Amino acid sequence: MLYHSYYLSPIGWLEILADNQFLCGVNYLESVENTPNNENYITRKIVEELDNYFSFKNFDFSIALKPINNEFARDIYNTLKNTNVGEVLSYAELSKRSGHPNAARAVGNALHNNPFMIVVPCHRVINSDGKLGGFALDLAIKKQLLEYELAWLTKGVQ
Repeated sequence: MLYHSYYLSPIGWLEILADNQFLCGVNYLESVENTPNNENYITRKIVEELDNYFSFKNFDFSIALKPINNEFARDIYNTLKNTNVGEVLSYAELSKRSGHPNAARAVGNALHNNPFMIVVPCHRVINSDGKLGGFALDLAIKKQLLEYELAWLTKGVQ
C-alpha cells in the first residue's frame, strides 16, 4: 500500500509518498484540492523532518529511501545525500565524487528524475561556471532553496 501526506512548505505544496518500509517520493505540487492524507509512520516522520529543515532546527532525514533500480542514479543520490547544507557542487564534481568521472550530462539526467526532492538535495548542483543550471522545477525554486540554506549557514546551524 502506498501512503501519502501533503505538506505546505515555504516553497509550496509537497506530496510525500511512502510504503511500509521506505520513503518512495517527495514531489512538488502546484496545489492540493481537498485531498485527505493517508499517512503512516514514514510520511509523518518526513513531515516532522521537513518542519525541522524549514525552521532551521535540524537537517537530518533519517528514513530509508526506496531503493533505486538504476545503479548510476543510486550512486549519484547517495553521494548527493551526503553533501553538507549550503554546499554547492557542479555536475562534473558530483560525477567525480560518485565514481563516474566524465558523466556530468548523465548526472543532470539522474537529477532531473530525482524522486526525493529536498531529501536528496539536487538543488545544490550547479553548472561549472557558477550558474544555476537546470532543475526539474522552476529555477526560482532552486534559487529559493539555495538562498534558504545560505541563510541557515548564516544563522550558524549545521
